[in-house]
Amino acid sequence: MIGGSLCALTVKMNAWHELFPNRSAGGPMERVAFITTEMVQGIEKIQEIEGIAGLG
Repeated sequence: MIGGSLCALTVKMNAWHELFPNRSAGGPMERVAFITTEMVQGIEKIQEIEGIAGLG
């Protein structure tokens, strides 16, 4: 379960770095959109996995 959580987090962070490779890439609204559509959904899934595993 921990491995699955770390893998999901790694995938999300890699996507962030791909979309926003430097400070000038993407504006605030693009970053907010990514967080609300990609990161939050992934974090909820990680919390679900941790709950099933008894970690949360």
